[in-house]
Amino acid sequence: MSKGFSGLFRNTSGHKLNTNTLRDKAIHAVHNLISSTPGGKQRAMAVGAYDIQTGAIVTSFAKAIPKNVHPELLKRAERIGGVGSLGITDKNTVGICAEFHVINSLLYKGSKLENIRLTPSIQPRTGNPRLYCNNCKAMFYDIMSLGVFYNENY
Repeated sequence: MSKGFSGLFRNTSGHKLNTNTLRDKAIHAVHNLISSTPGGKQRAMAVGAYDIQTGAIVTSFAKAIPKNVHPELLKRAERIGGVGSLGITDKNTVGICAEFHVINSLLYKGSKLENIRLTPSIQPRTGNPRLYCNNCKAMFYDIMSLGVFYNENY
């Protein structure tokens, strides 16, 4: 990463990972999650996350608050009212978003928060990207690139 943003990072074995390829694989994994899950198209939202160092990819739908929330994620949630609150929105409960689930999963797999990137949020019924909710923007702004933050260049 010494040459500025080149789209390439090194994983723990020293091999270069192309973040564009990882992002594409993660987006494909989100669409696969939607199509392979019974009733997947009726779900609220789906998203993927990937670790730019290890290449790990996870996907999730929005769903109930995880039983075990990683301590680092609990700190992020406290900034906006805590897990289970409405945060800075008037309708989204902190902890139910797909973004919260994928980041929680990668943190428990050993990823560092600064190495996690998110795919655009996908509305399963249409397959189209949607903007992140304000709670997610407030908690994860520093690990989103501008294009992903605004779901551009999908």
